[in-house]
Amino acid sequence: MIKIHPDYSVGYNEYIGDRYKKNWDKSLENLEDNKHKGNLSYKAIRRLYTALDWMLLVSRPKTADGIRSLGQFSYKIAMLTLTLPCEQMHDDLYCKKYMLNEFLTIIRKKYNLQNYIWKAEKQKNGSIHFHLIIDKYIFYKDINKIWNKILSTQGYIEQYRKNQQAKHANGFYYDKKHSKHWNKSAQLKAYKNGINSNWCNPTGTTDIHSLKKIKNARAYLAKYITKNPEYSTAFDTAAEEYKQSNNVQSLSYNAVKEIKLKIKRIKSLDN
Repeated sequence: MIKIHPDYSVGYNEYIGDRYKKNWDKSLENLEDNKHKGNLSYKAIRRLYTALDWMLLVSRPKTADGIRSLGQFSYKIAMLTLTLPCEQMHDDLYCKKYMLNEFLTIIRKKYNLQNYIWKAEKQKNGSIHFHLIIDKYIFYKDINKIWNKILSTQGYIEQYRKNQQAKHANGFYYDKKHSKHWNKSAQLKAYKNGINSNWCNPTGTTDIHSLKKIKNARAYLAKYITKNPEYSTAFDTAAEEYKQSNNVQSLSYNAVKEIKLKIKRIKSLDN
């Protein structure tokens, strides 16, 4: 047998016969143990790395018009995030089956999207959101319109409207807990836009940006789609320590594996 990767190939002998039952039982045990944790196995992480490598290899350079600056820029792939505008009202499988799949169906048909990678992830508030990597140019307002329409059919826009109307019942309410990343001027602008649209077009539900200035696109993308939610903060800290102690700028697959094993051991001791 031979396995082809973007930058290397591997030849190996394939075993023909019955599976070793102990190993098979262990795999099922691991799957059941991870059922409600949402963590990626190392095998899943390796598959995502391979998918990333193929995306970077087969994606062709494209040009797009800059939004804040004049002229065009070149890029190969883009990072897209889809979020919910209010508390999650369905289970994760429902959100994937009837919301994410609907979104992918639309952009596959409308924009002839063929190559993409996606991963579901829990936010700090417990709600699900989705990271996608695509190799097509799609205008950010079109992305927002498509996703918000899907959110509307599932009741999320109506709930978002009720939440905002209650929040601003006495006029504009300045939310200080978001002041670090969203100042008063920006919040006021969002409030006026919300009033004008009757709170039916939230812009914070989508985010898309091309990877044109990221030198190590593979490492940048891997950080978002291979991280396990419960390890994210600890991993970022441990990753920086690893880079400094080993004098490296980016992490290899084995380095990521080593760091996550270390964090897992620490957490098990704490528990």
